[in-house]
Amino acid sequence: MKTEIKNAIIFGIVIIIIVGIISVILSSLNFDTQTTETTHEINSITKIDKSKFKKAPEIIGITHYFNTTPEKLANEIKGKVVLYDIWTYSCINCVRTLPYIVAWNEKYSDSGLLIIGIHSPEFEFEKIPENVESAIIKHGIKYPVVMDNDMETWKAFENRYWPRKYIADDEGYIRYDHIGEGDYKETEKTIQTLLNERAAHLGLQINSTEKLVDIKELEHSNFKTPELYFGYKFAQGRNQLGSNE
Repeated sequence: MKTEIKNAIIFGIVIIIIVGIISVILSSLNFDTQTTETTHEINSITKIDKSKFKKAPEIIGITHYFNTTPEKLANEIKGKVVLYDIWTYSCINCVRTLPYIVAWNEKYSDSGLLIIGIHSPEFEFEKIPENVESAIIKHGIKYPVVMDNDMETWKAFENRYWPRKYIADDEGYIRYDHIGEGDYKETEKTIQTLLNERAAHLGLQINSTEKLVDIKELEHSNFKTPELYFGYKFAQGRNQLGSNE
């Protein structure tokens, strides 16, 4: 009887050991599968033909800096996903985009996004630093803003419109270009995609399923002015100005 009990105990121990070994093997196989999938995902992201994309030009001819310095900005821009927002503070179309841009800065700045407001003025009063600074404070802008009073950076981007957003990846290639208001979901999804690419390049965890920013539209958000596309000179004399200025 004692022998049978002893044999049963030994058999039970052997079974437990075998089950444990099998569990370890299965866990190892599952880990290897996950690692392979992650590696495949990273490789698929990094293998992008960028020959069709232009490099973002240097920011030049700046007369004033807000929330940054020339040296700090030059260092910050390296290896970041950069959203260049060409705007001017009295343009109603530009102002309507600011809540989204401010929200994106708060949400993604710690994940590798750098937003640079390029203030390219249309009128003389927009060239006054104090006026621009007041607008920055009013709209809660914390990201760098540079004054492009001589339109040198505007010209470098070959731009013709207010507002306009360019998004460059972490290697400096312009991967997204949007004129005017709207398409905020598309813009934010582009930000997420490029941040995922950057994370893959750096070997960081990829998270492409974050909830998008949701901001209630202003009542007049459907109202557009020709100034958005052609500026004051086009609208002048056509009774199409967005404001008396």
